Amino acid sequence: IFLAAVSCSDKPQKKIMIGLVNFIVGDVVIISSGNIETKAKIGMPLDAGMKIRVRGKSSICEIYIGENAIKIFGDSLVSIATLSFDKKDKTEKTSLVLDSGRAFFRIKSKLMKSQTFEVRTQTCTAAVRGTKFFVSETGSSSAVKCLGGKVEVSGKNEKKPVTIGKNAQAVPTTDRNTEKSEINEDEAAALEK
Repeated sequence: IFLAAVSCSDKPQKKIMIGLVNFIVGDVVIISSGNIETKAKIGMPLDAGMKIRVRGKSSICEIYIGENAIKIFGDSLVSIATLSFDKKDKTEKTSLVLDSGRAFFRIKSKLMKSQTFEVRTQTCTAAVRGTKFFVSETGSSSAVKCLGGKVEVSGKNEKKPVTIGKNAQAVPTTDRNTEKSEINEDEAAALEK
């Protein structure tokens, strides 16, 4: 599902991509760029500058940005930093911030060189080309767990990113370098579920 603003002008214009709320369980609110909270509804459009707050442990919200699905779990806050498509340069950029909590990302297909999809936390940035991955944020540390494809994880204080593949995780913290390790098949299956 991908919507774009279209202009009749000859000037090069940036089209803005719009996300959509696809599924809701429990208490979910959308916070506008003006800080106004609205109860989330299926089909509600999402734009850059908005936030999705999922309240309560058993609440869930799934959103789509293009063909990419993002499942936000209970007690989480996700900010939409960038959703843009530049018609002139044919560049597509998606940037989300996991302010707190947990979220699962399913990137439908391998992204082209002109496309970027990144998730930032307080301690790292996860950049992807096409994959399935899970991100959690506690305030002092983050965990990025890759279930397919590859994810490039850059800690806040590191110059060189760490690349993780299927069934691997990277744990960047505010006070030390990113730790890379494998996740077992049972944990991977649980995250996939």
